[in-house]
Amino acid sequence: MKFRMAVVVVLAMSAPGLAQDRADRVRIYTDRTKTPPTITTRTGTVASEDAAKTVFVTGAGQRIEIKNFDIADILYDGEPDEVGAGRVAENRKAYEQALTHYTEALRRVGRNHQLARTNIEFKIAKMHTHLADAGSLEARGKAIEALRKFVADHPDARQTIEALDMLSRLLVLDGRPLDEVIRAFQALRSKHSDNQEITNRCDLFESQLLLEEGQMLLKDRRDEARRKFEQAQAKLKGMLEGADKADALRVRIGLAECKAALGQQDDAIKEIEAIFAEAGDDPALRAAVHLGRGDCYRLNGQYREAMWDYLWVDVVYNHDREQQARALYFLYECFENMKESDPQAAARAKETRERLLNDPRLKDTRYQKLAAK
Repeated sequence: MKFRMAVVVVLAMSAPGLAQDRADRVRIYTDRTKTPPTITTRTGTVASEDAAKTVFVTGAGQRIEIKNFDIADILYDGEPDEVGAGRVAENRKAYEQALTHYTEALRRVGRNHQLARTNIEFKIAKMHTHLADAGSLEARGKAIEALRKFVADHPDARQTIEALDMLSRLLVLDGRPLDEVIRAFQALRSKHSDNQEITNRCDLFESQLLLEEGQMLLKDRRDEARRKFEQAQAKLKGMLEGADKADALRVRIGLAECKAALGQQDDAIKEIEAIFAEAGDDPALRAAVHLGRGDCYRLNGQYREAMWDYLWVDVVYNHDREQQARALYFLYECFENMKESDPQAAARAKETRERLLNDPRLKDTRYQKLAAK
């Protein structure tokens, strides 16, 4: 789901002088389409944070709300120097070193500096996750434990949705159920029921988890997979009302995937073709439509038809690395299932898997990790 940058002024000239007492720096994405993304920095005071938004007071006393999705990072006034050292190491992908710095920073940060402390705790959990992505099952266990603790201690923090997303990925890799993540998203949705953006994000994450679980269960536990697709279908139907055009198209793609998995192949393909006509030129949306149609064909055993849609994403609509990784993951599955009818399929399957595992652009993507499992 696409969430556009929005900084909304909610109260001008409130809390005069507050921003002069501290100098927090909020780094905000202004253009995510560029590589690297364009970021601007606002200086003032972070007044409060929750899972939906950050409330920020500028140096002029203007109080604004910033959507957390638009925040690249926050540098809190008074945070220990080790946090800066940790950021430098993290940017170099020296995650062990970053973990050491952040752990020392947590020891030094004051108990009354709660927002900075929460951010450091999240960074520690995130470094454990990076190490798990490159390491052993033992490292994965530590990352899962760290993320679970963060979510339990901070169920409504600015970083909670990202933590839940990382936790869900690690649980899938470990073959564990995602019930705890889904319950956490449901709790956030209930708490922020008046905030359309966060309810949409929670619903989308939950439906994506259900679809992903269903996909993983299809080979060996079809009855359980069917229940996951039925749950996802119910969730997605509820999201259609009130969704804007772009979000509604993505919801409809998910619904088409559910129909295909539940044996309604003709209806699924008909719906995907209708979505194609409405998708426009947005590359991410075009990629989503191709992925959705590829899934519909693949779930029906039509691997050669699915292959072409996944190739479109890999070769043309590859702007989003997560979408490209997903395309390669299922393209490999298509080639594997075409071995008996296509003498070149085995070599193509091997090449596709190696690309997914070794392309540095796709490092740490969810489907690269699934392929390495």
